[in-house]
Amino acid sequence: MSAAHLSSSQQALLAVLGALSRRPLDAVSVAETARLTGLSNDKAYRALKNLEHAGWAEAAPGGGWRPAPAAAQLAEGVRRA
Repeated sequence: MSAAHLSSSQQALLAVLGALSRRPLDAVSVAETARLTGLSNDKAYRALKNLEHAGWAEAAPGGGWRPAPAAAQLAEGVRRA
């Protein structure tokens, strides 16, 4: 794929979703998400909020972030296929 077709914001979303999926049962802080993805804290937070709005990530009760049920449903659908 040509670099002209890539979107840095969409790549950030995918990187953050990938970071959350590494530890799906543990809440991951914004700082840890940034470290895992190489994004700034601001970009990581923005990606997390966008994923939350789309139903793919959720704020954990004790703090931090984790994948939302929609992410698990996608994974289960892929596994079954």
